Amino acid sequence: MHNPFRITLFLLLIASITINCARTRAVSSTFAPTPITVDGSITDWPRDRMQIENNPEYDMYFANDEEFLYLYVIVKSTQIHADIEEFGLNLYFDTDKRFRRSFGIIYPIGILNGISNIPGARQEYLQNPGWANFSENQQIIAALQNEMPNRVMLIQRNSSRDPMRPAPVNMEALRAQDLHLKMDEESRLLNIEMKIPLRSTRARQFAIDVEDGNPIYVGFEVQPPSIDEILGEDQNINSRDSQTAATRRQQNASQFARMQLRGEFSRWVKVELAKP
Repeated sequence: MHNPFRITLFLLLIASITINCARTRAVSSTFAPTPITVDGSITDWPRDRMQIENNPEYDMYFANDEEFLYLYVIVKSTQIHADIEEFGLNLYFDTDKRFRRSFGIIYPIGILNGISNIPGARQEYLQNPGWANFSENQQIIAALQNEMPNRVMLIQRNSSRDPMRPAPVNMEALRAQDLHLKMDEESRLLNIEMKIPLRSTRARQFAIDVEDGNPIYVGFEVQPPSIDEILGEDQNINSRDSQTAATRRQQNASQFARMQLRGEFSRWVKVELAKP
């Protein structure tokens, strides 16, 4: 017999993907005649900077010189901002349109990623909608939010078959390799500035590695956890299970529906680099 909870959640997920399907458009970066200081402010950017799309969720600007890609993101949607605070913001920089999500930066990392190093906290957060209401957990979240400007995770994959395994990286270690990230902590929602090496060297291990004349495919994604992670072992419960277990399964199903319908978001853009 089919599990009615899984069928319902599958239909909700399909609806969410249909609404938030990725779309790609091409834009041109602006050449920066002098290096841009990554301080969270856009005031020192070239005057002819390009806005990639005028939409209610965010604005994004690109500039480059011969060594670096510069990126500035302005989040305008309160809903997207709330989703980023919970799940993190994944920004991908790919050089092959057939191999997406090869090199990514998660910044800010979000509450869910932030509590993942606390034993049992991630599972409880996902499967217990009231987890954040406990005072001790509220203290954990408050401390994490204060640390958020200085926490970052990276994704690096050599093949599309490789699993997605974000790894925390020390912010100072990134700066030492000329990869700079900064939030404007005075902004109402979220403004982020980035400086990323275009090509790796011995001193720059974290880089896009774009070839001359080729574009960069940039992804802006907010990804909630999967159905299997949220439902956990409870998804295999059958009709003879206890009422308590069945209630827990229904709570997990509701949690999945809330996270998927509210959180999933994906947009892509092909960036043509400017020449001097």
